Amino acid sequence: MLQNCHLLTSWLKTLESTIEGLNKPDKGFRLWLTTNPIDPTAPIRFPLGILQRSLKVVTEPPDGLSANIKQAYSKLNDEILNECPKAEYKSLIYVLSFFHATI
Repeated sequence: MLQNCHLLTSWLKTLESTIEGLNKPDKGFRLWLTTNPIDPTAPIRFPLGILQRSLKVVTEPPDGLSANIKQAYSKLNDEILNECPKAEYKSLIYVLSFFHATI
């Protein structure tokens, strides 16, 4: 997994040539890349060869703190929130969701 590829777009040409040089990769081989949107007017862009050979998954955080926290809570149900016997558990879940939404 290569994260934050938008920070070093000049190196992506090297990665593209390396990927093209793979003759018979293992059937279990997967290469995950993460990136933020790249300015289309930038002098160095994300290589088309990588984009054309890729399965793209896009996730965008919801706008605003409240919507972001609601999204985190939408993945939880009462069963998950009540499975821990500690009284602090629900508060910690909220704090973690708030922290995640803020970051």
